[in-house]
Amino acid sequence: MSEPVDSKTGQPIGATVDARPAQRLGPVTLEGRYGRVEKLEAKHAASLWVAVKGDDRLWTYMAYGPFTDASSFASWVSERAGSPTRIPTSWSRQLAAPLASSH
Repeated sequence: MSEPVDSKTGQPIGATVDARPAQRLGPVTLEGRYGRVEKLEAKHAASLWVAVKGDDRLWTYMAYGPFTDASSFASWVSERAGSPTRIPTSWSRQLAAPLASSH
């Protein structure tokens, strides 16, 4: 089969491209042998707080944090979890509490 060509120049232009917009990304859960990555939800705040409280070094290169208490951290997690433009995730070890969260 021959390659499509431009009608004016005769140059090859390649196969026709599907110009329909891609589907919007949605949350997925990835489970592996050592851990799980899932959509961040407000219910993750308490166990994430236990993992990150008191370690201000985690926030050095981030535009948010460190957080002074569980309440302010939970508010931040709830805000992130409810964002329609982001798909924040929570990572947890197998059979353990969540350890970290993406932005």
